[in-house]
Amino acid sequence: MTFTNSKKYWIILVTILVLVGYWAVHRLAKKSLDKDKTKFSKAEGATYWTCPMHPFIHSDHAGECPICHMKLVQVKAEQ
Repeated sequence: MTFTNSKKYWIILVTILVLVGYWAVHRLAKKSLDKDKTKFSKAEGATYWTCPMHPFIHSDHAGECPICHMKLVQVKAEQ
């Protein structure tokens, strides 16, 4: 094996390891977000919780915003 072949081997190996690492981290992060996912739709005529900074976030229980982690506030929907 010459120096240039050895160098190419290490470059390919490092590239593969970086890609596998990126894929693993991305997959774990997605699983974590799916587990803590907040519902984005509200039931008509019911009380729901929403984020003051992201009003499109709706949940059927108290908790925190999945985007900014602020405490959700209760909103009483009108019938």
